[in-house]
Amino acid sequence: MRSIFAGLCFVLSSSALTAADKAGDDPALIRKLVDQLGDRSFRVRQAAGRSLEEIGEPALPVLREAAAKDDEEVRRRAEVLLERVERTALLAPRRVTLQMKNRPIDEVVRELSKQSGYKLQFQGGQPRKITLEMENVTYWHALEKLCELAGLSPGFDDQQNITYLYQQNTVSPYTYHTGPFRLVAQNFNYSRFVNLANIPRNANDPQWRHHENNNLNFGFLIQGEPKVPILGVGVPRLTKAEDENGISLLPRRDGDEERFANAQFHEINGMFRNSQHSTGVALAKPAKDATTARIIKGKMVVTVLSGTRPDIEIDAIAKGKKKLTGVGRSAEITVEEVNHDPNNNNTWTLTLLIKRNARDGDAQDFNWSNSIHQRLELTDAKGRKYQSQGIINFIDNTPASVHAVYQFSDPTGNLGAAKKLILLEWLTIQHEVEFEFKNLPLP
Repeated sequence: MRSIFAGLCFVLSSSALTAADKAGDDPALIRKLVDQLGDRSFRVRQAAGRSLEEIGEPALPVLREAAAKDDEEVRRRAEVLLERVERTALLAPRRVTLQMKNRPIDEVVRELSKQSGYKLQFQGGQPRKITLEMENVTYWHALEKLCELAGLSPGFDDQQNITYLYQQNTVSPYTYHTGPFRLVAQNFNYSRFVNLANIPRNANDPQWRHHENNNLNFGFLIQGEPKVPILGVGVPRLTKAEDENGISLLPRRDGDEERFANAQFHEINGMFRNSQHSTGVALAKPAKDATTARIIKGKMVVTVLSGTRPDIEIDAIAKGKKKLTGVGRSAEITVEEVNHDPNNNNTWTLTLLIKRNARDGDAQDFNWSNSIHQRLELTDAKGRKYQSQGIINFIDNTPASVHAVYQFSDPTGNLGAAKKLILLEWLTIQHEVEFEFKNLPLP
């Protein structure tokens, strides 16, 4: 009898999956599937999990609730699903549909901002109208087309997470899109040198190859949608590089020859949040008759910010000199002095001593101290955030501590008195990104 019941539940769950495809944002359906994560039948639990993973992002709020439930089976399965769905949602490109016929540029920008959920600001220019009709395209495709038609270029404010669009008569035509990332070819740098001193007497000496050398470096940017701030990039690894005649441009695999000086990768606590990172690869010397890099293809690991959580919270921030201390998992903060200027954008200035709870091997990472201001927040009693102006005065700076003056302001004039200082802990994921550029003119 139990096997018949289990089979019936499996059929019902499979039907729910079909319904989930049609109405993935139905809260009642999602809650029913979450309840099935604790069903007596293994097959029902498995089917419910597959359905929830298929629904994806709309299931996240209910999965977060389920991850805190007392039922051990539901909690365990919800935690696993939550991690998978959050990662999938984070790394999926945001999509938009624009039907804008002969509309002012600023109106098109507002519509793209509304549909994407990202902060876009048009910086003004010649009053023009454009037609932009695109259906179910990625955010980067829509932004590129908008910039092409309106003669715009993007600029990024990483502190406020705003993309500014300003008029500029330039274009970056060599790009590649993958997931929420956009890669932009920047330059080739070709150099040649001849060593005239300390030349090995023995021509067969392995160091002889350094007597004369030709270097071709290819530099490019990787940009993330605003929902995936980039913290660092690993060393790119080429899988294919050829000129227009099919001659390989792959460098000799010898030691660190594939490294490029601008490639950045640090420990999680030492990374710097940015909209884009520059990197590149070394290529072999092209043939004399080569004019084009037909293809440059490879992979690299990117570390992105997937979320934050409070590490230290210090309440009762108030004007004056007093010693307030907070201790968290990653650091210890001492608030030494607080100043307030109500006539200058409601500005608050805090003198802080922040000491790192360093793990073995991390103590000499200056990147931690240089990026600590990106993890600080100041809020009023209602939890509304002040705008961070970063560090305005370094008092002392070591790899394991920062003694500095930080400034926060309220350009809107809507915030109450500062009340809480928060140090955020960054949650990260690593993702392998493929890149591919075609038909690049060689130097």
